[in-house]
Amino acid sequence: MSVEPALQPTAEDNAENKLAGVCFDNEELEKLFDRLCCLKHEENAIRLGEILRRYDKSIDSDCGINVVDLPDSYPTVISFDLRKLPLPCVLELAQVVSADENMPASPS
Repeated sequence: MSVEPALQPTAEDNAENKLAGVCFDNEELEKLFDRLCCLKHEENAIRLGEILRRYDKSIDSDCGINVVDLPDSYPTVISFDLRKLPLPCVLELAQVVSADENMPASPS
């Protein structure tokens, strides 16, 4: 199952999740989200969080990311809307999924 975006012509005025003829449709974004929820390796889950935090800090407040910092004894909660994320962020997340799926399973 591929996470690669479909090559489609794009309009300049509708650039959300589109870049130079590359875009993700709703079905592809849903598949990507499902695959992000199933990451098997901790280091890739950490990388996912780092990418989302970086984009949350670097762009406007309506970028589709919400980070909630809880007390130290609790994990950080990050919610995100793939449809609102900038395409470079979505592409980085797709790379995380691909890397996770290509890593050998850890011995139990």
